[in-house]
Amino acid sequence: MRNLFLMGFIQVFVVFNYTLLVYLTTMFEQIYLTGLISSASEMSAYAFSGALFEKLGVRRTYVISCSIASIGGALIIFYGLDHQESIMFPIFFFISKFGLSSSYNLLFVANSSIFEV
Repeated sequence: MRNLFLMGFIQVFVVFNYTLLVYLTTMFEQIYLTGLISSASEMSAYAFSGALFEKLGVRRTYVISCSIASIGGALIIFYGLDHQESIMFPIFFFISKFGLSSSYNLLFVANSSIFEV
């Protein structure tokens, strides 16, 4: 029962933030660059999260992925929104999207190992 509650909470948290970031991709000043960075970060995050899941397991991979997303989000909030034209903004966006995409991918990969049929 505890696994069900925790995975439900994590799933709502990750899906909401992932969807919000996908929606906000078109709201920034550098639309095409942000879209390109978004796609590149998703492809690399999917490979990263699968490999990390095999090495460290579910719990540590979620902690690492959510930490990466939180660091990227904090950098965007405290510096990036005021300096969207700088080269640092796409880098911060890459970090945030990388962490969220890694967590999002892990939702589907880890559910089969947590809730075995």
